[in-house]
Amino acid sequence: AVVSTQSTGCDDKDIAEHETRYNEELSSKPVVSTQTQFGYAYVLVKSRYDNDIRKGIRLLEELCQSGVDQRDFVYFLAVGYYRLGDSRVAIKYCERILEMEPGNTQ
Repeated sequence: AVVSTQSTGCDDKDIAEHETRYNEELSSKPVVSTQTQFGYAYVLVKSRYDNDIRKGIRLLEELCQSGVDQRDFVYFLAVGYYRLGDSRVAIKYCERILEMEPGNTQ
């Protein structure tokens, strides 16, 4: 299913490149690097396909559970849930960002 017709900035080629890098690390290293996993999750969340967005959310949630709870991970979780139409969960993640960085006015 297509989420929107807006340009997301990530096309199928971007996703394929990140997926290849992710799968190469997955098969050759004990753990995929945070940078590679985040890059792949980022392009998935910006995809026009719901299933890609869901996969990106799963990858971001894994990153958050790993104890590396960075603002960018939480922000793109909010974006992903918003793009899937779940604004209640998106707002929860936005509130979490404010808890992490109360002075951030972005």
